[in-house]
Amino acid sequence: CYLNSLIQTLFMTPEFRYEILKWNYNPSINGEAKDCIPLQLQKLFYHLQEPIRKSEETKDLTKSFQWNSNEVYIQQDIQELCRVLFEAIELSIFLSGEESNNFIHDLYQGKTSSVIKCLECNNKSINNDTYMDLSLPIMNIFEGIHNKSLDMAFMNFIKPEKLEGDNQYFCGKCNKKVDAEKFSQFDSFPKILFLQLGRFYYYFETGRKQKLNDRVPFPLILNCNKYMKEYKDIIYNEKEIS
Repeated sequence: CYLNSLIQTLFMTPEFRYEILKWNYNPSINGEAKDCIPLQLQKLFYHLQEPIRKSEETKDLTKSFQWNSNEVYIQQDIQELCRVLFEAIELSIFLSGEESNNFIHDLYQGKTSSVIKCLECNNKSINNDTYMDLSLPIMNIFEGIHNKSLDMAFMNFIKPEKLEGDNQYFCGKCNKKVDAEKFSQFDSFPKILFLQLGRFYYYFETGRKQKLNDRVPFPLILNCNKYMKEYKDIIYNEKEIS
């Protein structure tokens, strides 16, 4: 089910479909056809474009994942599945010497930063990172989070955590332990954002996972510009507007 949904999503993305269909398979570089994920995906896309077909099997594609008969029927994590596809495509691009045409990064890669900000001198320690997809929780009891909308989920993702008391941060500029704020911030969003809501929560009291069926509304047009600012600036601006 997840594989079919992912394939449909990728097929309905013109930029992705175009790059897959124009890719050239080289057996001496890319290995055997039955084990080449990009080639099997290319074949699947080709058949999906034929108007006379009502459906198309994904057996050849799943075989290229090296899945056995049992694994095909196991519900796979869609993020891990997406990474397998993307990594296989990126490897094929690299082996073919086409690094300058890494359309996966151009379409799906965004950038974030993990920031620790000293509250005395305002000095920031910043670690940059990239992402191909985002996973936002619906609920986290330990952090008092229950996201009732997509906007709230984004806001809680960038909300700062206080580092104080026994958990103070050592500031190199102040040369001592100080109160600080630790938070994540978005430096850029990709052209196409893969977003997953964490609908499973582990209850330590019962030792079981439970699916959350909470309603999480989202806008038809998602303006991510405000999430690229510091949390307190967003709150201030929203109060100013209201």
